[in-house]
Amino acid sequence: MTLFKLTDGQVIERVRKAQRIRRPLGAFFLCAGLIGAALLGYWMHYLYAQLHTMLNELVATPHPTTQQMDKAMHETQFAVGFNFGFLAAIVWISIVQFLGLGVGWLLFRNRKDRLLLQCWDRQPPTP
Repeated sequence: MTLFKLTDGQVIERVRKAQRIRRPLGAFFLCAGLIGAALLGYWMHYLYAQLHTMLNELVATPHPTTQQMDKAMHETQFAVGFNFGFLAAIVWISIVQFLGLGVGWLLFRNRKDRLLLQCWDRQPPTP
């Protein structure tokens, strides 16, 4: 069934369904974005603390020279930071999209569809 072969009643039912799920879906996206932001913050803090602890333990071992340890520590920090930053940026973009969709669907109403439904409901039924 294509969009152009729908009857007026079928189009109205699709619009009604979209209006019914608009607010719950907006709230879901808003909550998903907030939860994602909280999880990203926790994840970043956890990984940073874990990396910091690991590198401090590595530096505390007496066998390698200080220069070798410093070089290894800086290279490891750069590699982990670069990869982590790239992944965090991708996750952050997704969170912002979820927040934007949620706020948009909750704050901005689809006036055209509401007016269509109001006019449809006022029209007398056709035989």
